[in-house]
Amino acid sequence: MKSFKKDVSDQWVRAIVKGHYPDAEQFKRIDIGELSRVDQFMTKEKAYVAHIREHPESFYTARDVYNRFGARLPIPKVVAIHEHQGTYLMVSEK
Repeated sequence: MKSFKKDVSDQWVRAIVKGHYPDAEQFKRIDIGELSRVDQFMTKEKAYVAHIREHPESFYTARDVYNRFGARLPIPKVVAIHEHQGTYLMVSEK
């Protein structure tokens, strides 16, 4: 079955996340993303989820939906969207 997920190594994910969250640890891959590579990680403050894709459109949509309806719907807050060499990373609260 063809996968649409970004094919990157665990080490690549850790390096990109740690570039933005130096105290990130306890990485764990989650296989729930249909179109994104999804991993969870912890910082000293809280747990986060990292979504990795080649195209950022759905990340901006998720951020906009949270900003508009997040107070009324149980959806995770989008903390940041980053770009690294043509690959996009969205970090959300877990």
